[in-house]
Amino acid sequence: MCLEVEFREYLGREESLQRDPGLVHQNFTFDLTGFTAAMASIHFVQDEVGATSYTVETKGLSYIPPVPGAVYNASLITTLPGDPVVAASHGTTSATDNATITPAQGSTTVFSAVSNVPDKGDFTFSQTSWGYFQDSNNDGTPDEPRVFIGTGASLGSSVTLALSGTAGRVLKVEFVNISA
Repeated sequence: MCLEVEFREYLGREESLQRDPGLVHQNFTFDLTGFTAAMASIHFVQDEVGATSYTVETKGLSYIPPVPGAVYNASLITTLPGDPVVAASHGTTSATDNATITPAQGSTTVFSAVSNVPDKGDFTFSQTSWGYFQDSNNDGTPDEPRVFIGTGASLGSSVTLALSGTAGRVLKVEFVNISA
């Protein structure tokens, strides 16, 4: 899987890079220098046609375990403040929205997702989030000006996450601040 990381600032600055995380966890540090607003969410986007699975490891996720267990301790992984919640969804830019995604969270440090994007234009995403953008008329598009409901998190100048997934697939990681 090739990992494409996109950083988009509200004022239009954009940076991207590609890495191949392979089939086992590898650490990726994302330089957030210049992103000064508190983060609203971190998106993990898969938009290549076909089935993909991936795992994201961090620290500090909101999690209610079904059974108690031991937590893996990786010293280089960033602890996310404020107990962000894991969620997933799908969408399309084409006529049919038939992509699927199934997230699973196993602890306060790891979640995974299995997704299928059957048509060009479809996409899936999972996220860790500290809230959401208000959509007063429920049309799927945030209000303008954007209003963030929740408390964004300050992540400092870099974030280290461990990622693994399907070989040859692209996973985009997007950091969205509360100014969107």
